[in-house]
Amino acid sequence: FLDGDGASGALSAFGTRNPLYFAPGQTGLGLQGNYGALQFSAGYLAGDANDPNPGAGLFNGSYTALGQVGYVPNDNFGIALSYFHGYNQLDTGTGSQRSNFRFFTEELFGEAVPTINNSLGLQFTWRIVDGFVLGGWGGYTKAVTLSTLDGQLERGDLDIWNWAVTLAFPDLFKEGNTAGIIVGMQPWVSSSSIRLNDGSATNDPDTSFHIEGFYEWKLTDNIALTPGVIVITSPNSNNNNSTLVIGTIRTTFTF
Repeated sequence: FLDGDGASGALSAFGTRNPLYFAPGQTGLGLQGNYGALQFSAGYLAGDANDPNPGAGLFNGSYTALGQVGYVPNDNFGIALSYFHGYNQLDTGTGSQRSNFRFFTEELFGEAVPTINNSLGLQFTWRIVDGFVLGGWGGYTKAVTLSTLDGQLERGDLDIWNWAVTLAFPDLFKEGNTAGIIVGMQPWVSSSSIRLNDGSATNDPDTSFHIEGFYEWKLTDNIALTPGVIVITSPNSNNNNSTLVIGTIRTTFTF
């Protein structure tokens, strides 16, 4: 319900949707269908579809194959189970540095380690009453590295998790306005069998919470103002980092 791709709804990428959807590429093929209340979708998305070099392109480079089954019996409730299989499309751009392991290794060694990953996501939305919608998701990824980068790290695997609970209050105080609250944990590495060449571990040492609140105020049919605040405890899943408190105001013009 809070998914507005940044123009409306949640203020942050994490608050918008399950981060598993951010990893796949942008070019490919998708299919959708339904049978009564059951909805089915599948797709293939490449990361470098327009790159003609070896190891790139639509079928020779990074990719994600995905499938989803949803159950939507009415306009007030929906739940979906998603599966993703990816090659070199692990990073979501949210969560800890280690959970974005290709970025993590590129920062350390100047080269992103090749990976494959298998991910499961579960998401739901439930309009309990007209003015209150409960939603949320959970995501799990098993990622496997395919190289040691010339001995700079061990080959192994990582377990990456994320979850969130969302509360939406449509038409709060005025028709067209929306208030939202998101509480969850951005992607973090709960366990890892990979060690770097200096012997250090690659799992996240601590847990971090994401707390977000906003109120989207429709000033006119074409202008919306959204003040909000985002709190992130133990940034980068490290208790040595001070809590972040981010205040923001978003103005959206629609024509």
